[in-house]
Amino acid sequence: MSEAILGDFEGVIVGDSHPAWNAVGRALQKCLLHYFRDLYRTLDCNNAAEFVALFDELRSILKSAMGLRGRYERAADIPRGSITRLQNRIDALASGTYKDGDCKRYAKRLRREGGALLTFLRYDGVPYHNDASEQAVRMFAIMRKIFYGSRSEKGLKTTEIRETIFATCERRGTNPCEFTIRYLRGEATEIPGAAPKIAAACAA
Repeated sequence: MSEAILGDFEGVIVGDSHPAWNAVGRALQKCLLHYFRDLYRTLDCNNAAEFVALFDELRSILKSAMGLRGRYERAADIPRGSITRLQNRIDALASGTYKDGDCKRYAKRLRREGGALLTFLRYDGVPYHNDASEQAVRMFAIMRKIFYGSRSEKGLKTTEIRETIFATCERRGTNPCEFTIRYLRGEATEIPGAAPKIAAACAA
């Protein structure tokens, strides 16, 4: 399904930890804000010394990565050695031996996703969060809250198509209403503007 959606997209996918994106064979950036949220949520329920140590180290790594990106205008200017050292710290957490169940869970997650936490340090314009995808599905959440969404498959399909067109127009700097009018008049068949080099992805 994900391959059908992406087509020949060759940019960076910025998304959450939904496992479907791990097998698409493209550059990935996992949302660091999701990691922070999950870490603090786990800490609320687990204050074991082993987990607290993992929490402190992983939080330090992610904050250091964010700070490192903020100090350089271009990704190419970031010292490769700094990125390597951060990646080595991630790998060390992933390969550690733990007794705590939450530590084991995070280690497994890092073995699966640890190589996609620092991608934003290697590419210009790649964010460390997937807020774009969260905003893209926000309209569906609002509609579900107000009138419980579409009651039929046809209505759902229509809503998906409309919101996809509007979101694509906004990403490409095109007024969605103007494009829709031109399309209905037969004056346009494709949304103008270059496709973005970043794909925002989320499980929703």
